[in-house]
Amino acid sequence: MPVQFENPIWLILLLALPPAFIGWHRFLRSPGVAGPTKAVAYLRTLVLLSLILALAGARLAVPQGTDVFFVLDISHSISAEAQLRSMDFIRQSAALAGRKDRTALVAFAAQAYLDRPPGSDLRQLRTIESIPAKTDTNLEAALQLLLAQADPERPTKVVLMTDGQETLGNAETLIPRFQQLNIPIDVFLLEAHPENEAAIEEVQAPARTGQDQPFQVRVNAISTYYGPARLRLFRDGRLFADSAVNLRQGYNVFVYEGIKEEPGVHRFEARLEAAADTFTENNAGYAVVVTEGPHRMLFVTESLDASQALISALDRQGVHLDVITPHQLPANPTLLTAYAAVLLHDVSALRLSQTQMTALASYVRNLGGGLLTIGGRQSYGLGGYMKTPLEEALPVTMDAPQTLVMPSLALVLVLDRSGSMGERQGQYTKLDLAKEAVVGVLDVLAENDLLGVLAFDNENIWPVPLQPVRNHSAIAGNVRALSPGGGTDLGPAMEEAYQVLRQAQAMVKHLVILSDGLSLEADFEGLTNRLRSAGVTVSTVAVGKGADVRLLEDIARWGAGRFHFTEDAAAIPQIFVGEALVVSRPLAVEETVVPVIGQYASFLSGPSLTDLPQLDGYVLTTPKASAAIHIETAEGHPLLASWRYGLGRAAAFTSGATVAWASSWLDWPGFAPFWAQLSRWVMRPDTQSELKPVLDVHAGIGTITVDIIDQEGRFVNFVPLVAEITAPDGTGEVLPLSQTAPGRYQAEFRAGQQGSWLVSVSSPDHPLYQTPALIGTVLPYSPEYRWNQAGQSLLERLAARTGGQVISGPEVPPTSRLEAIFRHPKPARGSVPIRTYLLIFAFVLFFLDICLRYLPPGLLISWMEAWSRPLTELRKKAPDFHFRRFR
Repeated sequence: MPVQFENPIWLILLLALPPAFIGWHRFLRSPGVAGPTKAVAYLRTLVLLSLILALAGARLAVPQGTDVFFVLDISHSISAEAQLRSMDFIRQSAALAGRKDRTALVAFAAQAYLDRPPGSDLRQLRTIESIPAKTDTNLEAALQLLLAQADPERPTKVVLMTDGQETLGNAETLIPRFQQLNIPIDVFLLEAHPENEAAIEEVQAPARTGQDQPFQVRVNAISTYYGPARLRLFRDGRLFADSAVNLRQGYNVFVYEGIKEEPGVHRFEARLEAAADTFTENNAGYAVVVTEGPHRMLFVTESLDASQALISALDRQGVHLDVITPHQLPANPTLLTAYAAVLLHDVSALRLSQTQMTALASYVRNLGGGLLTIGGRQSYGLGGYMKTPLEEALPVTMDAPQTLVMPSLALVLVLDRSGSMGERQGQYTKLDLAKEAVVGVLDVLAENDLLGVLAFDNENIWPVPLQPVRNHSAIAGNVRALSPGGGTDLGPAMEEAYQVLRQAQAMVKHLVILSDGLSLEADFEGLTNRLRSAGVTVSTVAVGKGADVRLLEDIARWGAGRFHFTEDAAAIPQIFVGEALVVSRPLAVEETVVPVIGQYASFLSGPSLTDLPQLDGYVLTTPKASAAIHIETAEGHPLLASWRYGLGRAAAFTSGATVAWASSWLDWPGFAPFWAQLSRWVMRPDTQSELKPVLDVHAGIGTITVDIIDQEGRFVNFVPLVAEITAPDGTGEVLPLSQTAPGRYQAEFRAGQQGSWLVSVSSPDHPLYQTPALIGTVLPYSPEYRWNQAGQSLLERLAARTGGQVISGPEVPPTSRLEAIFRHPKPARGSVPIRTYLLIFAFVLFFLDICLRYLPPGLLISWMEAWSRPLTELRKKAPDFHFRRFR
């Protein structure tokens, strides 16, 4: 219909037009009425008609243009040449747009952005402003954004420029919506992959195998060309095989035979290097193998000689051990799964990195491993365990019991703030870490303890003069204001610290010196002896190879303190807290104690274990709230405590297993049985789990599914299952599983990291399902870098089902086909309001009515002749002139 009305109810007034016309006609022909009466009646009727149509909101239907959305894929699978051709296609198409047509641009990869809104001029398009993550292709997100921006009042078309390799979402679910809105999708097909490309498709290995059972690892690779390459296979992060290979065009298979593994979880990673390769993102593949077999224990010690008696005792009892030093402890929890438990024998936390301790805690909490720590002068609070992941995993804290009387303490920390302390290690400078170490010391000291901080370079400043530790925020603020600069002159700083400490009123006086460089010469031995004569002990910390290690070691020896060397500045806070803890609390109790059996456990059974020999020392600790105290002193201090930490067990023996503190135990008949039974008790259970979890990782989401069916085939419901998830980087997450169907339990988690994922599922509160079930899977590189033949067929379905067409690809089509982009199969007509024009028309007619009735006829005729004269002249000069209708 050419005319539409917003308020059609007013059209009922049209019924009044005939009576009005008749009435006016009769009135104007009445005797005494002057003027051209017949014309006035028609004019007044038209005026009334115009007013009625204006009241009804008349709108005139006019043809509309087309909104064309160009949807451009800029993900990594689209080559640079293809993107340039697609932009050329957009420019050429936009140049053919009609006056009423509008163009817009949506750029997408993993996300979609409206790069140019409708009405933008794309004829000069040169760059794409949007920057989505290019590691995935999300067609659905792009089409969803388009639907949100489309004007429902205008005909809309889509030109989709992509290779169709959809890695996120499902674009086909939107087809009904496009059909409903009459939005056709035209396709401009882009090529998917570069000419020279090699990739690893998959690494195949058995999910489970037995110890010493040989298996093979298959590496499936694909290449678009013939050429040399290098293939490396890594096992648990270490190089296993390195070989030169010749790639064939198409699929290539490389097989590694006869691989045998120790019990545990093992990760394989294959890496392909090819000179002519385009993408490196698809040159890695992964596999996870769970090897089952007899349990072994990882024995960690700093002194093989001191641990020999315990190692021999465990060996006689049939406990299989692998003995290593602290720096050899794996820094990945997955590598630790080769062992049922880890034993730390008098190991200082200062000999372990933060990554190693985090991996050890994750191994116990997430993977169900066991942890046994045995004390000595390098362990627990004496060994810097406080505020570390190791303390978090143990059943005791490193702080002394509240009932212990603490001696008064005066502690001065001397910090090197020379220019070299401004060097960065990771995100922070060495001085930043030293300052945070000072702040960490505040939590260890009591309010009446005295703390001073002296910073030196070529000059000395006291950001914190020696004072009681009461205003933590003020002390922390002053310390954090320090900045590096200047040289290294330690002598005057030691002299100034001596002058302050010798006047301090405290039972214990201690000085800690930290430096990373070579100091100017001074009488350091004499300065240290003066400090000792004033009752001050001196410890030193050397940071990095540039420090004067020999000097700082000598100062610590002269000062009856401890020397610490670290190349990792991140260990400074741990060293400072350990020093403060050692000097502020008498943690080492070196006196004869008689062990008292507390809470019974199965490892205490046996005739030789009823009467425990005396011990000659132990480290003071405080049991955690949920810990079980199996052996204690007469004063109630824990000697052996345990608890369940996540899926695993952890036990802490605060005395030793060497001559120093356990000489009577070495001759005790129960020595070997006690340690063997305790070691086996903390180990991961040897029995197989009744749970059989299934792990799937897809599109950034991991799904854990467990079906529980009893021996009679019935579903088991209402089991509180917990999953411990370990990501490829070793970080962990704990998730409860929800029951989704009879006997079925599920949980989902975000899985964005490429590599091997491990999940351990158990029910700590259910006797049948306490044993953890371990399963692994891999998340390969994004499908964006994988060959996928389904892309073109997907695009053809989108075009066919929405009424669109495959325009061309990969080359720009001719102009005749580009013009079709702006022709909608179901063109629509819009409408424009004409109320204003109707009112103007009514006013002009009303004015003409007045003129006809009140002006002399001769005057009207002269006016009409004057108005028509220019038009007559124009016709004479241009007889062929006519008006055209422009689009």
